[in-house]
Amino acid sequence: MLISETTILGEDYGYLPHFLFGIFLGCLLGFPGLFYIFASYASKVQSLAREKFRLSLMNVGSLTEDGARQELPLLIGFFHPYCNAGGGGERVLWQAVSAIQKRHRRAHITVYTGDPPSECKSILGKVEERFGLQVSAQSLRIVPLSRRWAVEASTWSRFTLLGQSLGSVYMAMEILEKDHAPDILIDSMGYAFSYPLFRIFADTKVAAYVHYPTISNDMLSLVADRKGNFNNQRFISNSRFLSSLKLIYYRLFAYAYGLVGRCCTGVLVNSSWTRDHIRAIWRPKEPPAVLFPPCDTERFVPPAEAALMESRKKTVVSIAQFRPEKNHRLQIEAFSVFLKSRERSDLEDCRLLLIGGVRNEEDAKLVHALEDYADELGIAEQVEFHVNIHFHQLQKHLQEAMVAIHTMKNEHFGIGIVECMAAGAVVLAHNSGGPSMDIIESGKTGFLCSTAEEYADAMSRVFFEMSDNEKQNIRDAARKSITRFSCDKFEAGFLEAFRYLVRAR
Repeated sequence: MLISETTILGEDYGYLPHFLFGIFLGCLLGFPGLFYIFASYASKVQSLAREKFRLSLMNVGSLTEDGARQELPLLIGFFHPYCNAGGGGERVLWQAVSAIQKRHRRAHITVYTGDPPSECKSILGKVEERFGLQVSAQSLRIVPLSRRWAVEASTWSRFTLLGQSLGSVYMAMEILEKDHAPDILIDSMGYAFSYPLFRIFADTKVAAYVHYPTISNDMLSLVADRKGNFNNQRFISNSRFLSSLKLIYYRLFAYAYGLVGRCCTGVLVNSSWTRDHIRAIWRPKEPPAVLFPPCDTERFVPPAEAALMESRKKTVVSIAQFRPEKNHRLQIEAFSVFLKSRERSDLEDCRLLLIGGVRNEEDAKLVHALEDYADELGIAEQVEFHVNIHFHQLQKHLQEAMVAIHTMKNEHFGIGIVECMAAGAVVLAHNSGGPSMDIIESGKTGFLCSTAEEYADAMSRVFFEMSDNEKQNIRDAARKSITRFSCDKFEAGFLEAFRYLVRAR
């Protein structure tokens, strides 16, 4: 009877399972087709918008002075939502823009930023003041985007990497919605998850200058070893279960990061450390080329009267944007250890100057927390905070300081370190990442440290144990070594890579 009922059911509904399976299979197979149709349509729309804008930049059919037909403009885009921040990444952006303008007259450049329209008019003035670069406004547009909040760390209190990555896609979509996509898009801030959007839906060649990988093998090791850090909170590192879950999340994210990274036509990285991590995670067809960021060292060289070491103040200066990963807290701790290791009479004129940029409320809260920490250690009177100061003030502080300190672990490069070396300060940098692999030779061009005690010992050595002649030898060697990081060498390397992108179109 049971068999009979099954047979009757099979007779009545025998084709239904097959029909439903057919619908499922059709959807499964049809989705790529529908996706292809939509992507082709979107790409066509973007191409038409691009051509319309291109033609608007010139008189169609017009001739150049020598009678040749005028070339169509080449549309270049830079995706850099914080183009007005004034940091090392922004130096790279505007040096690249300047290089293209000087060498490729038919290039028309668009910088996509998250800065409000009211600030966009003053951006080029700030670029000239901070970096000494005169960028022409004639062949340049600055397009403000309203969705920068989507890539702010404060927006994503949990799953920050994933949230910011998806947020970058949402922000990039605004470019396609309100503007046309360029022929070549250069990401100079590390928003890799936006690359497929431009490649698939806009037929745009994508290139990247990578300052810092979104996720690295070091981050995976940190979670696997259950070590606490600013991006691995203590309650997670203390739990084996939560650490295992986070490790799975990180590995999946790293896999996805590698997939989107391979959408790049060309990849430049700023240091040997970044190259090794990008090569391991992205696995690009062509190995990423190291192009050191531009450092205008000549602007920091002190005048003759300030060049002598004996004229320097007993000041430790730090130059870094106020962000958690810069680890200003370690600088304050190290300075406190140093002060406690010496007689009070030796230290009355010693100061720690923390100089950096504040971009938003989150950065401002960090500054307040650091002020509280200095007060807690009883050294607030000898610690000064200089936020968003003018370039000439920065220049003056660096040229007067005897010591410069850097404490970020696995810093990708460290333009601020190079600027301090140019200004004549003896640099104490973290013994990891770009500073140890590419910049500092410990004991010869500066000192590499890891702990508060090591930094404190190095301060004591420079301030009280080394002769002026020994310190001068370090400064001379440091200045000689940083010629590798000149603006001219950056421009030459960048333009060589840019020519490859133009040919690849």
